[in-house]
This record gives sequence, structure tokens and C-alpha cells, in this order.
Amino acid sequence: LKYQTNTEIEFNTSRERFKGADFKDINRLFILVNTKFSDLLSLGFWYQFGRYIARGEDPPFLGEGYRGEAWTSIKPLSRLIIQPGLQYAKLENPDNGEVAFDGYILRTRINFQFNRELFLRLIIQYDDFDKEYDFEPLLTYRISPFTLFYIGSRHGYEDFDEKSNPTLTDRQFFMKFQYLFRL
Repeated sequence: LKYQTNTEIEFNTSRERFKGADFKDINRLFILVNTKFSDLLSLGFWYQFGRYIARGEDPPFLGEGYRGEAWTSIKPLSRLIIQPGLQYAKLENPDNGEVAFDGYILRTRINFQFNRELFLRLIIQYDDFDKEYDFEPLLTYRISPFTLFYIGSRHGYEDFDEKSNPTLTDRQFFMKFQYLFRL
């Protein structure tokens, strides 16, 4: 609903058994703010910091880090919505200061409604962790409320050498027909 602001503050504490190791005192603080000024603009962010299990490390350890996300939704036209967002995460080993990971994901989703039946969605994303760009267009045709036809693709690019252009590493095309059968 427009003209509303939502805030949340949480403190969580837990313990977990992962790969045969017990991790205690997993404490985190979470803060969220989300607001919708009008039908044209809404924005928000969340931030969480504390202790996390470094699941990708061998052996896993209980690290200290933070994660966060900021986003907005812009509706310049009644049929166009642009939703950029940024996620960031970092985790360090408190014993030696070694960084397990540190990076961000920048993502924009663009939706355009041509008419009641035809809809286009485009996702553009850059993943700093893997140095990968993704482009995902999807066209949806709604024949009836329960009958839809989708056609789309995914194009993945990796930045192997930062001095040259990203290289196409994978490409997928797909179609889907969805129909509701009533019994």
C-alpha cells in the first residue's frame, strides 16, 4: 500500500550441526526498512550482521560478517516497472582475518505489460562473486487466466580477463505451455 513504511529489527541466536561440527553462539542482528512513497516509487533495504557458518570452506568455520540488500521499484508508466537492486555479503575468519568471501550482486528487473495478454520481463544481473553477467528475457502470452504460453532465454557471460570483453559461456532457449485441467 502506498504511503506506508515498514521497519523491522530482529536479534537471532542459534546453534547448528554442519558436516559433523557443532557451531554455537550463531548470533545475528537484522534491520529492515521498506517504504512506498507513491505508486511511482518505493524503496527499501535490509542489513544483517553477526556470525555465519562458512559452508564453502574446508573445514567450515564460524565467521563474522554481514549481508545486506537495497532495492527500489520505479513505475514511470502504468505499464512499465523498473526494479534495480544490490546485494552485498562479506565473511571473515575471526581467528586469522582471512576473507572467505566478499562480493556483490547487482540486478535489475524490467517488466513491461503491452496489453492484458502480452507481458515482457527482462532480468539483467552482474555477479561479482563469479564475475558473471546474465541476461534473461521472458515473453508471456496469457490466452486465458489459466492458460499461458512462455518463451524466453538465458545468456551467461563471464569476465575471464578484465582487460577484454566478457565471453559468452552459456545460452539456453525455452518455451512452456501451461493449461489448467479441471477434474
